[in-house]
Amino acid sequence: MTSALLDGLESVFGSDDLYEVLEVKPKASKKQLRKAYFVLARRFHPDKFPDDEDALVKFQLLSRVYSILSDEHKRKVYDGTGSVEEDALSADPSFSWSAYWRELFPAVDDAKIMSFADCYRGSNEEKEDLKKAYLKFKGDMTNVFDSIMLSNPLEDEERFRKLIDEMIDRDEVPFFKPYHDQAARDEREKKATEEAVEANKVKSKRDALLKRLKNKRKSSSSSKSSGGNDLASAILQRQESRKNHFASLERKYSKGKAKRSVPSEEEFQRIQQELEAKKSKRKEEKQNRNKEAKGVVQTKNKKKKPSGGKTKISTTKKKR
Repeated sequence: MTSALLDGLESVFGSDDLYEVLEVKPKASKKQLRKAYFVLARRFHPDKFPDDEDALVKFQLLSRVYSILSDEHKRKVYDGTGSVEEDALSADPSFSWSAYWRELFPAVDDAKIMSFADCYRGSNEEKEDLKKAYLKFKGDMTNVFDSIMLSNPLEDEERFRKLIDEMIDRDEVPFFKPYHDQAARDEREKKATEEAVEANKVKSKRDALLKRLKNKRKSSSSSKSSGGNDLASAILQRQESRKNHFASLERKYSKGKAKRSVPSEEEFQRIQQELEAKKSKRKEEKQNRNKEAKGVVQTKNKKKKPSGGKTKISTTKKKR
């Protein structure tokens, strides 16, 4: 641990003792350390206070403190010397950054959260946490809800108040005036309702996106697996097109003759060639007829042309 970190803890939290910062005892177990860290990290999480620089600094310092105490090697160094150098981390050959981040931020899904919530809600651990939070914040239920894991004013307000009322009746805790602040309760429930609506919108968008991605992958997989079927379908469509084309030609040129069966590929090609040959022959005959007609016209024009000029010239020559 560097002196800069110690100074930062002293300045922000009023103590440079790692255990005091996490609000646990020096003999705390890994489970207790993890729970304490998650509670404090949730209280100062940047997503909760996006514009609060102090909350961001506290969150970062808490993460560094937990990274030291959650590591067995570094915790021993700290317990024995009161400080941990940065080089101690890289000097440990067994240290794994990937394992460290998996421990610090384990993968969490809805199923794990619900499973943990089912075990935590209504447990003695939750009751003890509620009692400590009530005493610490002197009955301010808004801060109580901020410090209790997985708590929701819309779902847990009445349940928490029933437990606290029982504690007050048994003189386990004193009555604090903020405990019955109705205006604060109304504001708390309003904010929780707005957050629930926003959360549902985000969840709906996420579910819709996941559904589209799933359908896209399914469609892509189906397209790859049916590639042979698509080729066969294309061949059949081509054959059907040729069949229809041949039927059209048959209706045009058969002139009432009996229908023939569908030709084979070779027969179809032969028929096409014969049709092209007939077409070329008709075109050639037409061109020949045009040439003959043009020649007849030129011959007629020559016969009609007068020859008087030449006769006069020859008569004059004879007289001389």
